[in-house]
Amino acid sequence: IQPNAGGAGRWNLINGIPTTSTGIGITANGVNALVNNTTGIYNTADGNNALVVNTSGSNNTAQGQGSLGLSVLGSGNTANGSGALSGLVSGTNCTGYGYLAGSTLNTGTNTICIGHNSQPSGVNTSNEVTIGSTAIATARVQVAWTVMSAVESI
Repeated sequence: IQPNAGGAGRWNLINGIPTTSTGIGITANGVNALVNNTTGIYNTADGNNALVVNTSGSNNTAQGQGSLGLSVLGSGNTANGSGALSGLVSGTNCTGYGYLAGSTLNTGTNTICIGHNSQPSGVNTSNEVTIGSTAIATARVQVAWTVMSAVESI
């Protein structure tokens, strides 16, 4: 556990580079991970350049080199995989799971990308789930699948 220069940051674990963050509950492992965090709280970055430009975003988890790398003030985002959600600047509650998953997403809310290079339908997309990349030719489900929607028929 490493105190910052002013002593304002609390319960921060930093491996790789010193911080002057006043945030609380910061965990960073890797070169430049969370290096620019100033007031963001409860962020976890594991990997070189993970959450590297985050300043005030909170409750983010980035695992993998460059994951959530452009996120400045996004909150509640989870990126697992090298480059996952790497282009997300100001998203909220977005999830990228897999190498480069959701890396083209710039802004969005509740956008989920699962699988290697899975990308949303646009750079500013909300409330969408993408499973697999465009290289996937077949989708299979081994068990019964129920599709539920909030859309009512007219």
